[in-house]
Amino acid sequence: MSRLSLHAWKLDLIHPVTGVPMHFEAPIPKDIRALMNQGKRIDNI
Repeated sequence: MSRLSLHAWKLDLIHPVTGVPMHFEAPIPKDIRALMNQGKRIDNI
Protein backbone atom coordinates (compact mmCIF):
# COMPACT_ATOMS: atom_id res chain seq x y z
CA MET A 1 0.00 0.00 0.00
CA SER A 2 1.15 3.49 -0.72
CA ARG A 3 -0.52 4.96 2.38
CA LEU A 4 -1.21 4.20 6.03
CA SER A 5 -3.79 1.41 6.18
CA LEU A 6 -5.70 2.62 9.22
CA HIS A 7 -9.48 3.01 9.02
CA ALA A 8 -12.21 3.33 11.63
CA TRP A 9 -15.39 2.06 10.01
CA LYS A 10 -17.55 2.92 13.01
CA LEU A 11 -17.25 5.46 15.82
CA ASP A 12 -19.61 5.99 18.75
CA LEU A 13 -18.94 9.08 20.84
CA ILE A 14 -20.63 11.21 23.47
CA HIS A 15 -20.64 14.90 22.59
CA PRO A 16 -18.46 16.60 25.26
CA VAL A 17 -20.78 19.62 25.68
CA THR A 18 -24.32 18.33 25.10
CA GLY A 19 -23.84 14.72 26.24
CA VAL A 20 -25.74 13.52 23.15
CA PRO A 21 -24.59 10.14 21.77
CA MET A 22 -23.13 10.44 18.25
CA HIS A 23 -22.70 7.62 15.73
CA PHE A 24 -20.58 7.72 12.56
CA GLU A 25 -20.02 4.99 9.94
CA ALA A 26 -17.87 4.94 6.82
CA PRO A 27 -17.40 2.19 4.23
CA ILE A 28 -14.06 0.42 4.12
CA PRO A 29 -12.01 1.87 1.21
CA LYS A 30 -11.42 -0.42 -1.78
CA ASP A 31 -7.64 -0.59 -1.28
CA ILE A 32 -7.98 -1.64 2.37
CA ARG A 33 -10.67 -4.20 1.47
CA ALA A 34 -8.30 -5.67 -1.16
CA LEU A 35 -5.53 -5.88 1.45
CA MET A 36 -7.91 -7.64 3.87
CA ASN A 37 -8.88 -10.15 1.15
CA GLN A 38 -5.21 -10.88 0.43
CA GLY A 39 -4.70 -11.65 4.12
CA LYS A 40 -7.62 -14.09 4.08
CA ARG A 41 -6.09 -15.93 1.11
CA ILE A 42 -2.75 -16.23 2.89
CA ASP A 43 -4.49 -17.66 6.01
CA ASN A 44 -6.13 -20.38 3.88
CA ILE A 45 -2.81 -21.74 2.53
